[in-house]
Amino acid sequence: MRDRESQFESMYRLLCDHMAEGFCILEMLFDDAGNPRDGILREVNRAYEVQTGRVQALGRRISELAPELQDAWVQAFGGVARTGEPARFEQRAATPGKWYEVHAFRWGAPEQRLVGVLFNDVTQRKLDELMAQSVLEYAIIVLDPEGLVRSWNAGAQRIKGYTREEILGRPLSVFYTPEDIAADRPAQVLALAAQSGRFDEEGWRVRRDGSRFWASVSVAPLHDADGKLQGFVKVTRDLSERRRTDEALHAEIQERVRAQEELRALNNRLEAEVAGRTADLTRANADLVEAKERLRELSSRLIRAQEQERGRIARDFHDGTGQFLTLLRMRLAELSRDVGEARVQPSTELVKQVIDHTRQLGLILRPIALDDLGLDAALEAMVEQQASLAGWSGTYEGGIGDRRFADEVETACFRIAQEALTNAARYAGASKISVSLAIEGDQLVLQVADDGRGFDVERYRAPEVRSSHFGLVSMEERAALLGARLAIDSAPGQGTRVTAHFPLRGS
Repeated sequence: MRDRESQFESMYRLLCDHMAEGFCILEMLFDDAGNPRDGILREVNRAYEVQTGRVQALGRRISELAPELQDAWVQAFGGVARTGEPARFEQRAATPGKWYEVHAFRWGAPEQRLVGVLFNDVTQRKLDELMAQSVLEYAIIVLDPEGLVRSWNAGAQRIKGYTREEILGRPLSVFYTPEDIAADRPAQVLALAAQSGRFDEEGWRVRRDGSRFWASVSVAPLHDADGKLQGFVKVTRDLSERRRTDEALHAEIQERVRAQEELRALNNRLEAEVAGRTADLTRANADLVEAKERLRELSSRLIRAQEQERGRIARDFHDGTGQFLTLLRMRLAELSRDVGEARVQPSTELVKQVIDHTRQLGLILRPIALDDLGLDAALEAMVEQQASLAGWSGTYEGGIGDRRFADEVETACFRIAQEALTNAARYAGASKISVSLAIEGDQLVLQVADDGRGFDVERYRAPEVRSSHFGLVSMEERAALLGARLAIDSAPGQGTRVTAHFPLRGS
């Protein structure tokens, strides 16, 4: 009989020490009124020591191990010892940032007042839930390998209209248009994400009420430690307002180009009649000058309004979303010291990607440095960031220090440089790029040069080609509004150099 008990005890110890779950046995202590007041650890397994970090816990009380949480733990375990009813709950632990899923049950005879406790560390899951539910600007959705919705944050409900109860278990295709569903686009997106490690696109999506919205979508696969596909995380942002703004700006630029061409044609006709219609020409030229001035003023007001709105949105990103994400990243770093870097690495990487994306959006809209630190600092930061993104060898040579100029001069100079770098990234295939800024006499001189493939400048000046290249039109228009000279020197295979001379006029 004793051998059998010894064999049973050995099997019990072997099972306990090889369990993945933490396990302990508590002896509960009650006061004279029968209320639970503390508990003593009578037995722990190896997983308990691994998950809690306490290797000498036997015989210690709950009040010693977790004084600030004593009442919550003691009341829960005391109720189990007194009633015999098992309890399941999630509870924050004394270890900073730790959360546990707990199953407590009576152990042995009632008069022994022993409670067995099984628990798992669910800190990462709680952290993921907290981050997902706190982000309202993005729909963060977790899908299983077949594309069925498994997790749904508050941002997803705000953007797409479904409640958690309505959407869980439904397929990814409910967010796609009938045309995309017929083309099997949802399955293609998941396949591309699984194959490439990430898939990004913009396109039409469908809300719960059937309305469509323009969305930026990023899909990434989720793998376990063995590399097996466990599902996907899908991040969606509503870009409807940006698309409407882009379309309005596009239409406005087309209208301005059309108006310029009409003015050019009118001027040509007037010049042909100069000999016999001097008086009419004078009046027509006056009308033309007035029309050009109105167009110039309209362009100037539109650009100022654009920059003000971009600046406001950029500051919202920097002061709101940017600071929140930075704080979240700092908290993840603090958490990694407690639970180990490997456990929070996926969340840290996701937050880093969101921070990088937010910074890039801020640069495109209007860099904070342009207003706070000046043109020299803003250009240097942009060259560094663009070189990093495009894989260039980028250099910047500034010659103005902290000197400031009129706001319209700094804005025009920065935007011309930004457009030149953007064109180089999209079309030039350059490996080296240099930007310089200097004061020469009474002029501020900007130069952007790359060693890319170059292009035929004269061909792009032709009206039928010019109307579809808004970057060149925008640079020339910004320079013209300030009376600046803009020169674009390029030829196929010889790179491109953009030079702008801005009159300072006492700036």
